[in-house]
Amino acid sequence: EPLRYEKSGNDEYEVIYEAPANKDYKELKLIFACHGNTIDLVTIMPNFQTATNRQKKKYQSDKRKDIEKKRLKAIAKRKW
Repeated sequence: EPLRYEKSGNDEYEVIYEAPANKDYKELKLIFACHGNTIDLVTIMPNFQTATNRQKKKYQSDKRKDIEKKRLKAIAKRKW
């Protein structure tokens, strides 16, 4: 049973489900890309709108994590 439906863009629809109990995140997002009466693409991903910062960082690339770490370090230096 879906929790909610959303229209995410032109011919794209999102369906939000509750995630299985063995997952770190609360919700699962299915994105359907449609054209006419056919479904062209289905993407399944964690719904990060309800996730904590720690959960979001888990799925980031190493390059992005390094940039974020440097940014936070620079902010900390400015505060001293």
